[in-house]
Amino acid sequence: MLVWLGGFIWLGADGLRQGCGFLQLWLRYAVSLEFIKLFDIVVQDQWLVMTSGFYKRLFPETADCAGWKDRGWNLKGQLIRLLVFPVLSLIPAGLCMLFR
Repeated sequence: MLVWLGGFIWLGADGLRQGCGFLQLWLRYAVSLEFIKLFDIVVQDQWLVMTSGFYKRLFPETADCAGWKDRGWNLKGQLIRLLVFPVLSLIPAGLCMLFR
């Protein structure tokens, strides 16, 4: 969590150093959050959890659960986050402009 927070702070500080305005800072934050969420969906949820069976080896008592076969188990929550993250990106972009 600290690395993620540090990267987020660095993203804003570097943007200000480069002379970015509010719109460019917002775009930086929105793209980075969307990329992180897409990585979470594709790599962690779909590949690591569903395809490789990594967690079934960690928790063998759950091997027969129906959830391991349902690829859409958290699709609604993930899609909501994909839509909300660009709006939430306004907050750090605004804070960067406030503290520049």
